[in-house]
Amino acid sequence: LTGSAPSLRTAALTDALPGRLWVVAAPDPAAAGAAEADLQSLLAEGQVRLYPQREALPYEADAHHLEVSGLRVEALEALLSGRVRVLVTTARALQERAEIPSGLAELRLSISVGDTFRLQELTERLDELGFERASLVEGVGDYAIRGGILDFFSFGAPEPVRVEFWGDEVVSIRHFDILDQRSTDEVQRVDILPVDLRAASAAEDERVRRSLLDVLPPDSVLIELAADDLEAELRRTWSQVEHLYAAERRRGGRPEAPDTVFLTPDRAMQA
Repeated sequence: LTGSAPSLRTAALTDALPGRLWVVAAPDPAAAGAAEADLQSLLAEGQVRLYPQREALPYEADAHHLEVSGLRVEALEALLSGRVRVLVTTARALQERAEIPSGLAELRLSISVGDTFRLQELTERLDELGFERASLVEGVGDYAIRGGILDFFSFGAPEPVRVEFWGDEVVSIRHFDILDQRSTDEVQRVDILPVDLRAASAAEDERVRRSLLDVLPPDSVLIELAADDLEAELRRTWSQVEHLYAAERRRGGRPEAPDTVFLTPDRAMQA
């Protein structure tokens, strides 16, 4: 099928078989983004999540992009808490191994009006979740403190949030405009997810590397968007990983073995 037809088919299958998880494997990030956009318009809000591949292969310089990390955390949290119906990803992302905490769904931090927190403990928790302290909140992943007011911008939130304390009690929670910093609408509760998986893993005692295939329900249905064979794509990627590993060894480095950071093609196909 061409164009948006595969997405239309996926949406129809999702409606026809509501008890299944559908995993759409695109050949590259651009195709994954297009499929996700199609499915977002065809299905109810919150049913579709994008799990993007990392920006770089192992042993390459890894430029950390907050948006990619945030999307991965958001997708995994929705998956592990059973809220996602369609997960859009790439063949390479299926093969990657990352420190995926088993309890990611429990790492959500919730703050409600009337809750009691010590502000110092709350900021330490934000540090653990990967947020960075700033003098002014200007982007996703920032938090700032001014007296008894805590500002932060969580990934997946439409606007940053301002939490006002009276002593240790939360007395108000408001969104605010990032341009003029003025408070807007008031809410009763806000949920905060980790900014990236490394922070989420560090917050857990158990640190186990898993692939996305390891955490999918066993009756998930995989839909391949690529015209090429999936196994051939997995083998191409594995060949690149082995080549980069050998190059790093020749430079005198001591890199981790390839099978600790990527599934072998045979293991990926078996999964």
